Amino acid sequence: MLLILRPFRVGEYVEAGSVTGTVQEVGLFTTELKKVDGLFVMAPNSQIWNATIVNYSRHPTRRFELVVGIDYDDSMEQARDILMTMASEDERVLDNPAPQTFVANLGESSVDIGLRVWTKTADYLALSWDMTEAAKGRFDENGISIPYPRREVIQRRDKEPEAA
Repeated sequence: MLLILRPFRVGEYVEAGSVTGTVQEVGLFTTELKKVDGLFVMAPNSQIWNATIVNYSRHPTRRFELVVGIDYDDSMEQARDILMTMASEDERVLDNPAPQTFVANLGESSVDIGLRVWTKTADYLALSWDMTEAAKGRFDENGISIPYPRREVIQRRDKEPEAA
């Protein structure tokens, strides 16, 4: 079935069940993959066919989403503007669909601000690393803090023991 339906081709990066890697060869009984750390994997086609197959390389573009938590005292609008500026300045970010920023979540310790952009599949990994690092740097430069998780602990004092 893999040879007929071709859910992946040589050179594509795929995930099938517990197997992940770049397809090196698709044979009659097995598929050979190279993992990101260079390890060789030979998986039975029957096992691959019985799993959900995710092909990370098939489409020419992918959506990248970055979510960064900011302090509740910081400006959501300023954080969104910074992320949108980062997207507009990076030539790997595609104009269509247009980048989006949004409040993703009101967390326990932070307001989570999201950025969604589309990029060429070949640029995805480098873009994700660069945008994540740039967000931290730009937020630092603009006084927007990324808070640590916080817990408020209230200690109650029990009643004094009664005298016997």
